[in-house]
Amino acid sequence: MKTEIWYPTTEEFRNADRYAYDPKADGTDDLREKYADIDLGIFPCDGVYDAPVLRNHGKFPLLIFSHGAFGIRYQSVYHTIHMASHGYIVAAPDHQYNTLYEIMVRGWSGTELPASAMARPRDIEFLINVFTERNADPDDELYNLIDLDNIAVTGHSFGGLTAYLALFDKRVKAIVPMAPEGTMIDLLSSAFSGPKVYEIDTPTLMMGGRLDRTLRYKESMADIFEQQGPPKWFLTVNRGGHYTFTDMCRMNLEELQERWGDAKDALKDGCDPENNWDYREAQKAINLYTAAFLNTFIRHSPGSAQWLTPEAGAEFGDEIEFVAVPE
Repeated sequence: MKTEIWYPTTEEFRNADRYAYDPKADGTDDLREKYADIDLGIFPCDGVYDAPVLRNHGKFPLLIFSHGAFGIRYQSVYHTIHMASHGYIVAAPDHQYNTLYEIMVRGWSGTELPASAMARPRDIEFLINVFTERNADPDDELYNLIDLDNIAVTGHSFGGLTAYLALFDKRVKAIVPMAPEGTMIDLLSSAFSGPKVYEIDTPTLMMGGRLDRTLRYKESMADIFEQQGPPKWFLTVNRGGHYTFTDMCRMNLEELQERWGDAKDALKDGCDPENNWDYREAQKAINLYTAAFLNTFIRHSPGSAQWLTPEAGAEFGDEIEFVAVPE
């Protein structure tokens, strides 16, 4: 399972050249051939490729990010890099047969979604097991660097559903579902002997865009938040769409919209400069609250809880709403 890993590195790399993810270079030969005539766009990030892992600073919590249906492991690099900078080892897999490459080569098809929904929580379980083994291997770069008592899962859309379903694994101590497909939680959780929505008491930071056109904000997010027990928090981006929570708006969507099924929706679902809040500005709020939440419940930083309040996001004005139900 192809997995990207981000982690804290040493001070000497602070001013090193930053890396950018190129979907065409990263993709398969048939993808490169099909899209040889256009620029797909890139995903720049504030990270340095293959830098050494920071040692002598204790252990780092493990954070696993799950991409959306037909997304890609680096689709939300603004989020994964930010959390690595806060002292997390962050891992994001490509969920097999449910990545951006499938939709770009074959076009949109929903036939794989049921199987992917069932496979994804096992992907999370598998990765936790892999990192447990790596943490115990003296020859591994991550040897004795992972705090396996503090593991969180974040995810977007179908990946947000995955974060909820991953709660069947008791090693997961907190989740951040971003624009999740919440209506499927109860239907699928029984297959993993996981909790129903009303039974969930794991710390959860829900996020959603009020203008989401891919999923229904009320049914998939707001209603699920109401059903779930505390401790829970909810960040709403009032002019946010489905893709506000990703870096997918960086892709060349105008060129792609006639070639694959979802791009036309993406243009108006978080990437629209007229109707949506600039996704780069929205992501500042997303990162603020995600870091505050995970630092509170996963890093156990007592000072971080003060940022889990509506007042902490005052600089964003009416663009966001934040609800806290800690108990």
